[in-house]
Amino acid sequence: MKKILLLLVVFVFSLYVSGQGVLIQVDIDGTINKKITKQLNKGVSINSIIFNSLDDNNITIILSTNKGENFSFSYSNNKKFLDNIDFERYSVKNFWKYLVLKENVYNDILKNGFQSDMRYNMEKESLDYLNFLESNDAFHKDIFLNDYLQSMILRFYPEPLNDGRIGQLNVKILKNNLPYSTILPNGTILVSIGLLTTINSEEELISILANQIVHFVLDHHVQNVSQTIKKSKEEVWGNMSNNAFKKIGSELTIENDIFLDPSLIQTSIMSKFSITSEFNDLAGTNYSLEQDLIADFYTNEVLKILDLKNDALASALEKIIDYNNSTGNFQSFTINGAYPNIDKRINQLMKTVNNFKSVEYDKKISSLLSLNAFFEYNAFHYKSCESLINRIIEANSAFEEDLILKTLINLALYNTNEK
Repeated sequence: MKKILLLLVVFVFSLYVSGQGVLIQVDIDGTINKKITKQLNKGVSINSIIFNSLDDNNITIILSTNKGENFSFSYSNNKKFLDNIDFERYSVKNFWKYLVLKENVYNDILKNGFQSDMRYNMEKESLDYLNFLESNDAFHKDIFLNDYLQSMILRFYPEPLNDGRIGQLNVKILKNNLPYSTILPNGTILVSIGLLTTINSEEELISILANQIVHFVLDHHVQNVSQTIKKSKEEVWGNMSNNAFKKIGSELTIENDIFLDPSLIQTSIMSKFSITSEFNDLAGTNYSLEQDLIADFYTNEVLKILDLKNDALASALEKIIDYNNSTGNFQSFTINGAYPNIDKRINQLMKTVNNFKSVEYDKKISSLLSLNAFFEYNAFHYKSCESLINRIIEANSAFEEDLILKTLINLALYNTNEK
């Protein structure tokens, strides 16, 4: 029977490759919670589920039980069928499989195909955008810190889903004093120096990274771009050309090595070329409130699985609000800013009860604290600069340059003999 199933998988996969159908296999443990058939009664354990679609109307689902039996069903929509199964989700390996099944991600793929052309174009434009940032010296390059961030991702996302979708998770640090993060359609997470130094703990860092990855795994980019393409496919892709990026690059200047985050680039330089909305539509990163709330909910689930405090995301968002309010960056909360839904998101999250402050975290990012303190000083954000310098001193990681900056801050802020 297993050999027959294997032959079926190979056969259907061949059809998928040739564009005549879609095959997705998910190896995950589950338990039937409601009688499906006489053989698949409540309490039966499964270890694999296969979806395939060979026409526009029906989805075939093949369940494999722990006893080696295989059962095939045909449905027009798989969501109702999957409600009959409780999937194992309390491990980081199974959680992401559970997530795509629970949120019915594969239903759109089974109905519409992988939309490979669109995904390819999204990946290509992501790479063009990254090359643009690279050519303008936008990235802070530190092998240790990049490895540290990648290790944080591997703690809760140990292996890719391998379900046929394009994208490999990786992370890059932006030279940006404002707290900002996003994930591009190709799986690149952009996180700013400002964000890494606004938060104070690994729990908050994990919550920020997990939040972006939930958006990626749930195909929010593709959903958003699909809606845009329905409006005007040619207009969206046509306006986003390498020539536009070249124009932007020629206009861009970087002062004090502070590189503005993509949302600010779009509202200043990119707006001159009228491609702000096109880029957002192209990348699919203009998430709806519903998408943000879903990502926040499942971020908390990741924290629970890791046995971490599940108010870490709320804490991180509150610190982002505090920073932007204290520095007058209210644009960040507008519809064109980086956090248009942040107030509603915090209202949906649990109230912060823990004080997230880790000296060990500050030691690991001490070079970023020092660099961002310099950025903040040059932006005349003296209080923010002072806070960053104090964190470096408390972590016993201060160098001569940090102490000099501390002196300059004292001269700028205080008029006492002690200071």
